[in-house]
Amino acid sequence: PVPVPLVAPASATAGTFGGEVDSLGSVGGPCPRWGSAPGGMLRVRESGARGPEDVEVAEDVEVAEAEVAVASAEAPSAGGPQLPLAALPPLPSRGPGFRTEPLLGIGTVLCLSAVLVGVTHSLAAAPETSGLVKATGVLIWVEALVAIVCTAILVCGSAGVVQRSPETCYPIPQEVEERLRENGSLDGFQNIAGPAGHPTLGSYCVRCLVWRPPGKNGSIHHCRTCSRCVTGFDHHCGVFGRCIVRRNMPSFLTLISMMFAGMATAMIAVLGGVAKPI
Repeated sequence: PVPVPLVAPASATAGTFGGEVDSLGSVGGPCPRWGSAPGGMLRVRESGARGPEDVEVAEDVEVAEAEVAVASAEAPSAGGPQLPLAALPPLPSRGPGFRTEPLLGIGTVLCLSAVLVGVTHSLAAAPETSGLVKATGVLIWVEALVAIVCTAILVCGSAGVVQRSPETCYPIPQEVEERLRENGSLDGFQNIAGPAGHPTLGSYCVRCLVWRPPGKNGSIHHCRTCSRCVTGFDHHCGVFGRCIVRRNMPSFLTLISMMFAGMATAMIAVLGGVAKPI
């Protein structure tokens, strides 16, 4: 907060407020007896009866407090945010593949699940089938359900995306802030490296306008299709149209395993159906 010196009126002398008033100091600075006033606001301690002069002193203090509060809100503190999040430009538009690529993945999962479930279930429901074949009829449904859930997690989730927040957006690099205040474009700007050894400020993305945490071996990446910065990056899947990162990798691997498991289950049902018990 900006220190604002206050001059006490003539009435603010010893004996005002029934004989006990501490001397007035700079707002936000230490007072002789109370120390610093929290939040940059001046505190007045009073006791005893109050007269007309006391009311004038109290009003003067209230007006000064209001002025200091406004000045503190408008003046940025050292190292604090200078542009509010709402004033930042919108995030980059998604690439065309962000909405079209998932259609391929969803269609593949649904079609393959329908074929494998149909074949396996029809064989398991046939009369005079073995217990193994009947078990495959239940197993194939479980595998299809797991595959659909994993697909929804991949497509609808936002695993690893660095979201805008006060923690990730600030402090804004000086050259970026100056350009934003001029309503200029950031085209041509390169990502800005953070302080060496800083635990959270790894590099500043001039497209997402966020600080990305320090990463090794390319684990921090700005995807051109998703148009977002992600952590724990492995690769962008062109089938499901999403980045595969450390957090959704289990769902991705489970989905692939369900494909092979479903094929194996259907094959067992086919072989069991051919070799009918005598």
